[in-house]
Amino acid sequence: MSKPSIIGGLGVSHYQESLARALADPEGLWAEAAKEVDWIEWPRKIFDPSMGIYGRWCAGGAVNTCYNTLDRHVAQGSCAAAVPAKCGSRGSSPRSSSAASMGASCNAARDER
Repeated sequence: MSKPSIIGGLGVSHYQESLARALADPEGLWAEAAKEVDWIEWPRKIFDPSMGIYGRWCAGGAVNTCYNTLDRHVAQGSCAAAVPAKCGSRGSSPRSSSAASMGASCNAARDER
């Protein structure tokens, strides 16, 4: 059986375990979680306390947020999670048109399998 993802492990069912780990080794916890994100550039440091009053997590790293939240799920065939069922209630907006295009592309890719 495969190990659950660290991000999935941060859910309510694992709250006490996740809290204990976050308190004991916050950089280790977030370094492991960062491995589940597709990075354009991997962070130079997981936490840099010298960057501002609160420090900075994943300092020097760069991600494409749209890719990580939508595109990679579509590429993996997870269309239902990636494309909202209803993306606007006022006709054709750029947002709803994009969602419709993504949904159509996703359906075509699924049908080809």
